[in-house]
Amino acid sequence: MRRHQSGGGDEAERPRIGAGRGHRDRCGPVPAPACDATAGARCRAAGPAGHRKGSGGPLSATPGSGKNGIVVQKYGGTSVATAERIGAIADRVSRSIEDEAGAGLIVVLSAMGKSTDGLVALAHEVSRRPAGREMDLLLATGEQVSVSLLGLALQDRGIPAISLTAAQCGIRTDDAFNIARIQSIDTGRIQAEIAAGRVVIITGFQGINSEHEVTP
Repeated sequence: MRRHQSGGGDEAERPRIGAGRGHRDRCGPVPAPACDATAGARCRAAGPAGHRKGSGGPLSATPGSGKNGIVVQKYGGTSVATAERIGAIADRVSRSIEDEAGAGLIVVLSAMGKSTDGLVALAHEVSRRPAGREMDLLLATGEQVSVSLLGLALQDRGIPAISLTAAQCGIRTDDAFNIARIQSIDTGRIQAEIAAGRVVIITGFQGINSEHEVTP
C-alpha cells in the first residue's frame, strides 16, 4: 500500500526558459503506480509542515522497512524555504515514523523558496539565450540542496536517512530539455534503501534521459 501526503499546496510552476519552452510542474518522482484512485492508494492531505525549530537532539524514531506499506510526503518550495522550515520537516518526518510503524517513508522535495528564480536570473546574466541542456543542469541543483539539508537534519536527529537525485533513483525521462516527462522508474535503489531502514529523500522535478543527461 502506498499513501501520499502533501506538505502543502505551495508548489509553484518553474519560470519559462526561452520562447515556447516552459517548465511544467510535476509531483516529485515516486515508484509507480502513482497515488491515484486507479491504483487503489489512499491519499491523505498532511497539511503544512509548520515553522518550528528542530529539537536538536537525537530521537528514538526508526524508519520502517516497508512491510506495512510506503508513505510518500511531498514538500514544495515554501515548505523548505529556510533552514528552520527544513528542521520542522525533519521533526514531522520523525513523528510520521512513529505514527506509521513499519511503513517505509519517501520524502520528495522542491528547491528552497525562490532559489530557482535566482538561478534563472543568473543564467540570463551570463547568456542572452541559455541552452536547454545547461539550464536543466543548473536548475537541478536547487532540489539537490534541499534534499541534502534534510538528510543532514534527519541524521542529526538520529534518524537513518539518505538523499538521492532522481538519476540515482533510476528515473528515466524523454529527451525534451526543459519539458521532459518521466518514461520509466527503476525502483530497485529506492526499495533497497527502504528495506535497509532508511528514510529516502528524493529530488523532485527531475530525471535523467537515455544519454544520461539531467532533465528537470
